[in-house]
Amino acid sequence: MKHKILKTFILTFILLLPMVILVGCGTTNESNQDNELKQDNVFYFDDANININNINFSFSCSETKIQNTELRVTITATNTLLKDQILNLDSIKVVNEKTKVEYKYSGATFYGDITLQYNIKTNLYFNAYIPSSYLTENYYIQFNNGGNTYRINLYETPDELRESHTVSFQLFSYPNYSNVKNISVKDNRKFEKYIYESGDHLYYCDTWYTDEARTNEFNWNSKITQDVTLYGFKFPNVQYSSSSGETFVSKIKYVPQDGILVIDSFSSKVYLSNYALYDNNDVKEIYLPKELKKIYNGNFNKMNNLVKIHFAGSETEWNAIESTSTIPSNVTIIFNSKY
Repeated sequence: MKHKILKTFILTFILLLPMVILVGCGTTNESNQDNELKQDNVFYFDDANININNINFSFSCSETKIQNTELRVTITATNTLLKDQILNLDSIKVVNEKTKVEYKYSGATFYGDITLQYNIKTNLYFNAYIPSSYLTENYYIQFNNGGNTYRINLYETPDELRESHTVSFQLFSYPNYSNVKNISVKDNRKFEKYIYESGDHLYYCDTWYTDEARTNEFNWNSKITQDVTLYGFKFPNVQYSSSSGETFVSKIKYVPQDGILVIDSFSSKVYLSNYALYDNNDVKEIYLPKELKKIYNGNFNKMNNLVKIHFAGSETEWNAIESTSTIPSNVTIIFNSKY
């Protein structure tokens, strides 16, 4: 009976042994992979400072597609030490992030050990055939160097991993600048052009400068890599000229986004010059001051979206205004209406 039990135990152990070995091997491999690829060894295509073992790297890609997509990769390596360094890029492969399929490189211009001199840029090239564009699917380059595995993602750093910078807009109001807006921008990103509009609909600023003297205009194609302060000066939405106690409105310079154009009120008499408010489809409503005394030719023509004219005075005062312009029939005049 004892011999029978012992025989059964040995048989069971022999049957289970391969499973134990397989489970053990699987755990070890997965652990090794985790240890090989540390988070500090993962970079993104747009990283400005990829430094591996005192060597700065930058990567650029281009591709052509005939039957398959031929990816051409340029690696620029720069030694930052004051002595020669040996670079050996081992086991390079291109990997599809989603499928985990690996694609081998070909046509490389480098083999084995590469000697890098201090501060001399060295370009290394290789090709890989992949089934889809690296611009439409996520791929990464993986290679070994100095006993460690590194990964270069061939796509930009996600916004959630980017540092945020503040762009501060300072508007000049005599005698100092005052803050009118702050915008948060992710590192190495552009942002949409900001146009200041005053709450009273009288002023705007669409040009910003990087210096208080307003001599260096900000380039809206710039990528933000640090906190930035921009400086501007406000201008009236319409062009005015004054002489001998009279103010003339000569043209529209800027229409606020809501389409409301306000003509400022002055202590002097106000006149709309020939074609001052003319040929502008951004204007939906116009506010005219009580001081308006004369409307010259051509005003309110070619303003297809104009629906209302607000006048700060009464209907009697409106009718007393000398005018050689015609109000379109679809435009409503609202009296005693001041913005």
